[in-house]
Amino acid sequence: MVGSTAASAIVTSGGTVDPRLQKATEDFEAMLIAELLKMSKSDDPPQGELDGADENYQDLRNQAVATAMASNGGIGIGRMLREHVAARKQH
Repeated sequence: MVGSTAASAIVTSGGTVDPRLQKATEDFEAMLIAELLKMSKSDDPPQGELDGADENYQDLRNQAVATAMASNGGIGIGRMLREHVAARKQH
């Protein structure tokens, strides 16, 4: 794959992934993870309804967790996307 001219837009001459593709796939995976975290929270908080500040805090926390997860491999979606793009570029 590294030696392929078609894959050169994805894999640099040093054999690393194009930083733009890496960032795009990590950002996409972080967005998906954040949505999963948001959906996984209970609709009925144990101590009553959350006010706006608490909800904002939870959203920020979810985004931070999702970004950290995605930048460390996440759940594999970013890697699969990069592999898919690399395979498509070969054809």
